[in-house]
Amino acid sequence: MSLSDELRDELAQIAPERRCCRLAELSALFHSSGAWHLRDGSIAVHLDLISSAIARRAFALLRDLGVRSEIRTYPRRSFEQATRYQLHVTVDAKAHAVLREAGVLSSSGAPLEVPPKRVVGRSCCRSAYLRGALLGAGSLSGPRNPHLEIRTGTLEGARFVQDVARRADASLATAERRGHALAYAKGHDAIGAVLAVAGAGTPRSSSKSTRSSRPCAPTRTGWRTPTRRTSSASRAPRTASSRRSAPSASTHCLPSS
Repeated sequence: MSLSDELRDELAQIAPERRCCRLAELSALFHSSGAWHLRDGSIAVHLDLISSAIARRAFALLRDLGVRSEIRTYPRRSFEQATRYQLHVTVDAKAHAVLREAGVLSSSGAPLEVPPKRVVGRSCCRSAYLRGALLGAGSLSGPRNPHLEIRTGTLEGARFVQDVARRADASLATAERRGHALAYAKGHDAIGAVLAVAGAGTPRSSSKSTRSSRPCAPTRTGWRTPTRRTSSASRAPRTASSRRSAPSASTHCLPSS
């Protein structure tokens, strides 16, 4: 299992308890991995996700906010034919209200490039948003020459993620590539600070996010943040209309994690 897989599996186990944190994490998931479709006059959206753990996390977030969704699987078009997961949502009145509150849709129903700053106005929500961005489009390599990145559709989206991290005392750089942009960090200390904000390596039992003043340290399985026993941790689209929906191989709903 790669460091990226281990990080995603760990972050997917953190269930935000506050509504504001659920909305912030959901916002980041839609902005980082959402694709929009207009079908017969109605809007539908799917999240294209890399693992079943993330799909269950997104399914549970939507369920807790009263939005119905459906998880589908399909084989990735690649040499290893890895399974990917799509979480489909029909944007009815309830879904529209929740996605508008999460800063995913405007009042008219149009997808927003980045959410309003109110979505990340609290420190706990900034942690949840960064966690959602890592779940939706993050990757981590190392431990030698470590590199962390979060892909976005536009440079504006990458700069939003960068600003969220900056307001939480973590540093990300941005870059623009052909067809996408990214927010990234290099080095153990810089990556450790970002992961600490997202909640990696911290206790999962309560809703407030805390960070150690010491940087995360690489271990055999990845980065872990030193934490105090008295601290608690947060449980915590780009508009991707250009992304093509892959054909579904099967349809089923997974239990929440």
